[in-house]
Amino acid sequence: MKYVDLNASMTLSAGDAIHGVISPFPYLERLPEFADALPAGARAFAADRLHYDFHGPRCVKDLNLERIAFGETGGESFMELAFRHNCWKHEEDLVIRYDGVSDYRLDIAAPSGVEPRSVVILDEILPHPDGCSHEIAFRPGTVTVVCRDLTATWVEADCPEKQPQFDGEPDPVLHGGQSGASPDVRVGAPQCQAEVVKPPDAKPCRSWR
Repeated sequence: MKYVDLNASMTLSAGDAIHGVISPFPYLERLPEFADALPAGARAFAADRLHYDFHGPRCVKDLNLERIAFGETGGESFMELAFRHNCWKHEEDLVIRYDGVSDYRLDIAAPSGVEPRSVVILDEILPHPDGCSHEIAFRPGTVTVVCRDLTATWVEADCPEKQPQFDGEPDPVLHGGQSGASPDVRVGAPQCQAEVVKPPDAKPCRSWR
């Protein structure tokens, strides 16, 4: 990543240094300089005050990548990434829709241990001649998408661990994404084996590797 630091160092009050921490602060310091150059949807997502709030319910950190979908509409390619919440932190899932995809790179390695999904470390959205670029660092792997614009939608999670509501009011449900997106890549099988299912008439996006 250009600004988000995935291997930062910090000094404690006692003078001792801790290395290998993650820090979005270099990115947040530079964001005001290029925010106006981002497309509207990307700008709203990047500038959301909860985006990098590690204790906030809408921080991208610790989300689990669950699905990647490809498709075409209106003569342009799109991608959709679906993330499942972390029960310790989030109340909602996240769906990111990328319209006008011109390039993408998927580099998602199989994680060690028993964790079957790729877990988000942090992400970075930057201006690009085609609109914007969105790079997401996972534990392990990375995904980078270049597109005309993106739309990030938080969706109420269907989770048995979710705390019940006692105020008598229904939770607000934010519906996002597109149904029928294809082909489908599902990340979550043992050893992170992703299966790509392409219909006969699918027009895949150009792979950027």
